[in-house]
Amino acid sequence: VIQVEGIVRKRPKGTEDDSYPTGSIEVVAQDIRILSESETPPFELVEEKKSFLPSEDVRLKWRFLDLRRRDMIKNLSLKNEISRIVRNFLWRHGFWEIETPYLVRSTPEGARDFIVPVRAIPGTFYALPQSPQLYKQLLMVSGMDRYFQFARCFRDEDLRESRQPEFTQIDIEMSFVDKEDIISLVELMIKELWSKLLGVRNIEFKRLKYDEAIKKYGTDKPDLRYGMEIRDVTHIVEKGEYKVFRKAIEQGARIKAIRTEGIADRFTSKDAQRLIDYVINVLKGKGLTWIIVKDNDLVSIPQTIAESFPREVRVELIQYLDARDGDILFLVADKELKALSILGEVRRRLAEMLNLYRQDWSFVWILEPPYFKRDLDGNVLRSPTHHPFTSPLEVSIEYLQQPLEKIYANAYDLVINGEEIGGGSIRIHDPEIQRKILELLGYTEKEAEQRFGFLINAFRYGAPPHGGLAIGLDRLAMIMARERSIREVIAFPKTKNFYSPVDGAPTPVDEAKLNELGIVVIKRREGENGD
Repeated sequence: VIQVEGIVRKRPKGTEDDSYPTGSIEVVAQDIRILSESETPPFELVEEKKSFLPSEDVRLKWRFLDLRRRDMIKNLSLKNEISRIVRNFLWRHGFWEIETPYLVRSTPEGARDFIVPVRAIPGTFYALPQSPQLYKQLLMVSGMDRYFQFARCFRDEDLRESRQPEFTQIDIEMSFVDKEDIISLVELMIKELWSKLLGVRNIEFKRLKYDEAIKKYGTDKPDLRYGMEIRDVTHIVEKGEYKVFRKAIEQGARIKAIRTEGIADRFTSKDAQRLIDYVINVLKGKGLTWIIVKDNDLVSIPQTIAESFPREVRVELIQYLDARDGDILFLVADKELKALSILGEVRRRLAEMLNLYRQDWSFVWILEPPYFKRDLDGNVLRSPTHHPFTSPLEVSIEYLQQPLEKIYANAYDLVINGEEIGGGSIRIHDPEIQRKILELLGYTEKEAEQRFGFLINAFRYGAPPHGGLAIGLDRLAMIMARERSIREVIAFPKTKNFYSPVDGAPTPVDEAKLNELGIVVIKRREGENGD
């Protein structure tokens, strides 16, 4: 680290470097001082080509050096600008920034809690908040009708590229609003971010109901930058003699298909095998059939697959999928939701493998999900798709007396380029509706009172209709920065196994400290996962 004193002047014409913020000037040094010395860094800090970077593990261990790189400075600068613009936007629209507690009661919100022991009251524990959900609802009851905060959230859940155990969300709640009020506000905010930071205007927000998204794209987080809608072709292929499909149909399976436009000349048998292996080994599917459209007919490897369908069936399939020469059809035979899920993932991987993106951005709202989760066999689970404080689509006891699979939530998720960046709902504000939902989720009256009595009690004192939404700040920054991992926009992220390479956390705690807290550590046997 050096200190330079001298005369600042413009660089001579032809020597400017626009890639640096100071590339148009230079300093004629008159005095140079060394402020601190440095050892040789473990990797090059000025090389901007990511192919030359060391492994992520090395970068995370030496994160204080990695953050000097121009790409990381650019990402954190972008994230800072997002925060500044969002704050100013919400202040302009009459919101108050209010903090809620970080040491809270453990309540079910979809993931495991991080637990904090309380030394002063042995045997009791706080939880770190998975979200400020209950407190922001209490603020609505209090009359704070427009609230927001940049909330730190903590979730002990399986990690992936777009997840961290601790993260920041832009948390918003409003009173006396409906779904359209919240969606309109968020769309205005997103448009301002994209316009000011990326120079992108004329953004179009599409809308899909949850069931429609699953039916067409096999996921509730569809990326609409490319096509490949899923179609049910059971009624066509059942006319053929392909044994795999016939046997599957006899066992109650559905045959789903997607058409990938014009890829036959660049999709190889090796590509197909990689995709099939992924379907079988990772997605736990039964297989994947791929067929090429050529000369208005079907060609397969082996050709016996295509030939197992009569000519008129082949033509019908081509016409039904609106296929053209050079297209490839991908078909899956499985139970309805399983087949949709597999093709949804095949669709995503094909787009990545072959760069099938037709546009830079895809914005879509996913509306009206089922209130209760469903597994891939179609069974309804007594677990909410969002959380147990989401209002049902119709606010009445009668609506909640239907079969569980017919109950839908007044909820909405915002998906950008196939990533869910925000989700919200209109909340329950009627104590009886809240009790009924908790009953449907399997809570006894005593359990409901014990866990959520403070919220239900607050509703008895006049709760306004209210709703809100939370946007993941880190995930939003990742998408806007065009990064593939959320770790590229967080200063000191954790690895996929919750490890912090910079400081070595988590670590064992001194025995004396454990004794003070009344905690005994029980070592797991190998293979136990704590579930």
